[in-house]
Amino acid sequence: MAESLDEFNTWKLSSLKEFLSLRGLSGEGTKAELVALTYAASRLSLPTVPSQSEVLKLNKADYGKILSKQEIPDPLTLSEKWCDEKEGIAHWPPTFLSNIISYINTVNPTIGLVNKYLSEYKVGKAYEYFKSDWLKEVFYHNIKRDHPSCLLRAKCTPSQRLSDTDHDVWACIEKESGDIKAAYCTCTAG
Repeated sequence: MAESLDEFNTWKLSSLKEFLSLRGLSGEGTKAELVALTYAASRLSLPTVPSQSEVLKLNKADYGKILSKQEIPDPLTLSEKWCDEKEGIAHWPPTFLSNIISYINTVNPTIGLVNKYLSEYKVGKAYEYFKSDWLKEVFYHNIKRDHPSCLLRAKCTPSQRLSDTDHDVWACIEKESGDIKAAYCTCTAG
């Protein structure tokens, strides 16, 4: 790897563009601009951006870990024994806002997140989506009678492109405590 600006200046234009492209940066501009950008990216140790196939592979592996850790069947392929909302609501676990905040804080610990949700949850995006019927009918699955958790699954209207196919959303929740053990969405954010 080149160490100085002068060394990067000896690179061919195609090499500069490839180096930048691998890091998600634009390869547009004069050679002097590309040399400067490549040098800066190198000095900042910018990592390469994984390809779409690499991201899909990582997501699939992460999804498999979620399912195996909770010892649950894949809610996205499980087609039998789902109860519709009218019948299933009587079996829903006692999940409250505190359970949701606790799960979010466990998955993505951020300073001040809990306080933010406790004080502003009614104006939060998720609450507004729910209130506006962006979340479709919620289905319930018992998994097994002796399994400590159950599944809730629904379709959700995409927030970015309304004409796109609805996302599939599910949560694995402890039947007794209402604690969320795992959750997933087929949107890009997951």
